[in-house]
Amino acid sequence: MSIIARTGNVAEKILCKQANICRAFHVETIVKADHGMKTDAIADDGRRFQVKNVDRNSKLYRGHSVDRRSWTEFVKIVKSLQLRAALFEVTKKHGKVKRGYLRELYPGTMGCLEESREIVKRALLGDDDAFKPTHFLSTKLNNEKTEIVSIRICPTDTLLEHLYSTLYANPIPKDTCIWLSPSVCLQRKGGDKNDSRANDIQTKIMFNGAVDELFTELPLSVESTAECSV
Repeated sequence: MSIIARTGNVAEKILCKQANICRAFHVETIVKADHGMKTDAIADDGRRFQVKNVDRNSKLYRGHSVDRRSWTEFVKIVKSLQLRAALFEVTKKHGKVKRGYLRELYPGTMGCLEESREIVKRALLGDDDAFKPTHFLSTKLNNEKTEIVSIRICPTDTLLEHLYSTLYANPIPKDTCIWLSPSVCLQRKGGDKNDSRANDIQTKIMFNGAVDELFTELPLSVESTAECSV
């Protein structure tokens, strides 16, 4: 599991316990959702959160995964045969490849704007209406990874509309990834030594730049050690 994924899991657990976060949302409780859902945590007022812990100073930051599927499952909404073929190529384990590797394999136009919209929509909202996140949260942990020191929020609809507005007319293959926009890419999950699903296709979003500006900072009171009501 990557550092980003590990710290994300930590942030999800802390979110449900840290009292000043409950106060910032004006709720009594925030509970963790079932594993594997698009929603990571649910507030008692019905808001559903997907949590991304973002260290904006990290040089290792390569985006956050928002979806993961096998090739067979992923291409159910893809009609473009060339995009299907390129996505299958993405699932292969590669060594060091030269720049433009995928573009040389697939030099023609692949996919279309409408397909890209559907891929992004499914990646953010998932397949279960009951667990579609209403908001995305961007958190930052302290150095000890024991407390959330910053939390920012963006309505899912706002994030979706921005991502739609920045999509390329056609997906662009680069190296071993396929880019749907400057901030959304499709790549192989990887992690072969520890992951039985390393060949899955992962949709990743860069939560920085213009995307980062969509999020609004929530003020956190100084007292944070007490837990939320249960």
